[in-house]
Amino acid sequence: MKKVAKKSVKKINSLLSINKRKTSKRKKPGDAPGTLIHTGERVLDDILITVHDFDEEHFTSLPVKEVEKLSPFLKSKSKTWLQVRGLHDIDKLKSIWNYFNLHPLVQEDIVSTNQRPKIELYNDFIFIVLRSLTPGSVNGDNININNEQISIVLVKTLCFRFRKATNPYLNP
Repeated sequence: MKKVAKKSVKKINSLLSINKRKTSKRKKPGDAPGTLIHTGERVLDDILITVHDFDEEHFTSLPVKEVEKLSPFLKSKSKTWLQVRGLHDIDKLKSIWNYFNLHPLVQEDIVSTNQRPKIELYNDFIFIVLRSLTPGSVNGDNININNEQISIVLVKTLCFRFRKATNPYLNP
């Protein structure tokens, strides 16, 4: 029985080759909580911000260069989804986080791209970390599986999604 199980596991492993976790940057032991160090790989040249605003009567989707341009969307009663792709530019991300007063530990978790899936409840928002698994390249009999962290912040009428932007299935 054990021989059959081992043979089955070996066969499955030969068919599906899940991408090995690449060695990535890590925070140094003893760094203060809330220290912002991007631990993933740089995928895009620039951070891309897209705002999607909608209600029963309209839908608007547009790229945004400066965070201050989001002010009209925050004052409306419509629902707004802010999509941020690229996690490598800490200064630009900090401008977004500071504009919305995002908690420092949430900021740290967004750029630490090896988080486990979780849900954290704060006084005025909910923070969610998910893992997205999608098919990647095919190499002979092996299929590579792409693994990407997606961080979501839910506020009353706002939804933020932060990711490194490799998953074509999640592009708008």
